[in-house]
Amino acid sequence: MEKDVQRMPLRLISTNEHASTYRIPLHGCQEGLLGMRKAGAWFGGHYHKGAQPNKSPEKLVLLQGEVKIFLRDVHSLEESEHTLMGPQEIHIKPNVWHKLLAISDVLFLEMNSLEEHVADTYYIAPE
Repeated sequence: MEKDVQRMPLRLISTNEHASTYRIPLHGCQEGLLGMRKAGAWFGGHYHKGAQPNKSPEKLVLLQGEVKIFLRDVHSLEESEHTLMGPQEIHIKPNVWHKLLAISDVLFLEMNSLEEHVADTYYIAPE
């Protein structure tokens, strides 16, 4: 399932002993969501069909922290998990159920509006 999640390091513009600055692609978004999660928090637990342009694929920028992401293709049921460390950009393809566990406190940007998220989010009933 490596093909279902794409990870790209953010482009470092400058750094010194006190600070770092990165370039963040905005992908033409008018509005995004800023998420903060405490270590131990679960989030996600859904998938998107790609009906909204900004959900095909879903684009997240993990700004800071470490997460474990659990993936399952809703058609083939193939599963995988990955540990990701910010900063990096993450793309999740449509029809891939995803749930994340914050290993540390995390800060992320979701490149879509709340309305786009709600219009294209589907939950699978627990088995």
